[in-house]
Amino acid sequence: PTSTTTTLNLKTTADVEIYNILGEVVVNYSSVKNRLNIKKSDLGIGMFYVSISTKNQKEIIKLIIKWW
Repeated sequence: PTSTTTTLNLKTTADVEIYNILGEVVVNYSSVKNRLNIKKSDLGIGMFYVSISTKNQKEIIKLIIKWW
């Protein structure tokens, strides 16, 4: 869980989409290279799913943002 900022370190260029628990896209980042900083203020609090798509694969991870 995070309360301020989360950093994604990427090995290759990727498209990143963040979904809320209802499956709605909250934020979309295209062609991210190396590192992406996700701020609490961009999403709010709660549980999110982060979809990381590269040319050859797709991975979905869970992100929990705490209110404190």
